[in-house]
Amino acid sequence: MLNQYTPEARRLLIANIITFVGFGMSLQYPLIYLNSARGITLSEAGAMLTFAGLLGLAISPLAGVLIDRYGARVVMLAANIITVFGAIAFAHATTLAVAAVVWVVSTMAQSARFPAFSTLLGVRVNEEHRSSAYSLNYAGINLGIGLGGLLGGFIIDITNVATFQTVYYIQAAFTILFTALTWQIHDDRKTLHAHTQSPPKQPSAPIENVWRGMLRNRPFVLLCLMNLLFWGNVSQQNSFLPLYATQDVGATPRELGYALGLNTIVIALLQMPVMQWLRNISSRNALVLMYAGIVLGWCFMLLAGVLPKGQLPLFLVVITPGIIGLAETIFSPIVPPWALKVSPSEQIGRYNGVLFMVAGIAQNAGPFVATLFVGANASATLLWLMITSCIGAMVIAWQLRD
Repeated sequence: MLNQYTPEARRLLIANIITFVGFGMSLQYPLIYLNSARGITLSEAGAMLTFAGLLGLAISPLAGVLIDRYGARVVMLAANIITVFGAIAFAHATTLAVAAVVWVVSTMAQSARFPAFSTLLGVRVNEEHRSSAYSLNYAGINLGIGLGGLLGGFIIDITNVATFQTVYYIQAAFTILFTALTWQIHDDRKTLHAHTQSPPKQPSAPIENVWRGMLRNRPFVLLCLMNLLFWGNVSQQNSFLPLYATQDVGATPRELGYALGLNTIVIALLQMPVMQWLRNISSRNALVLMYAGIVLGWCFMLLAGVLPKGQLPLFLVVITPGIIGLAETIFSPIVPPWALKVSPSEQIGRYNGVLFMVAGIAQNAGPFVATLFVGANASATLLWLMITSCIGAMVIAWQLRD
């Protein structure tokens, strides 16, 4: 499978798996860490993570400009350095103010890193293999997160702050390793032009009209809505689900590790078979099926909340991320390549920046939304809202044309 890609693309794909092992170890625990280990109230922690994260996302459009001007390699290298120091600093954040500052800076780094990586990968594979490359990358990310989640579940003790610090140190170390493996890979737009088999369908706009052009690019706008609703639901696996599972269903960190592990194993094993299946179905229909799968997962969580505490609701907590993971395998072969296809080639950094900003808004809103509803004992209401949002996403997906 990897033989069809350039050596640079192969290195990027492998290195990304490594770095996400580190991210996966701490992914589910920022709220729990701040609340249990640092004594910050749940509502304060949720609000801080959300609003600090949203402030950090303000850099995404600027990151897109920097990517187009200086290259994705430079932006990604700077973002990785900041991420390393951010992980170490967050491990020692003892007050709400310090945690907020660190989270803003770290989110800014991630807001730049994701579009930089996506751009770098996009210019290192040709159009024919782009969907498979993004699919393989998504599978690799989830494989890394799954391995990290399982390790984190065994390392972290909610009552011991040193165990949280350990996983943040490991995250920093893995980011350093990623940087060492990829820092020499350049963003060569000539590669993109040389390997693109057909010209972009969306005509290039003058630089001063880029943002106006985005708003007029109807397929891109609809894909951004798809991105917002997809990540708005998927991100709740790492904010709402851990809180709901531990407080209302009685799950332990180890069971949360199993749940995250199942989610990522499903994605890692089924991503490529699903991609092959997608060749025989329209992208619009596939997106409708994806959101239907997420609806099914949240319905299982509703059921877990009404059953008496015991093995069955815990089993539902573990398998729900697996069901959602199966739906997730549809996203990466469709939305990122589709967005790249409708983006002017000289502006793909900006378009990727906006696409990832939209995803980041949804992801960073997750902790606040989760704590708001869980704190008000309205978890079932939130589940129904997420189900409704997925139904709305199915309607929006139907407006797209392949």
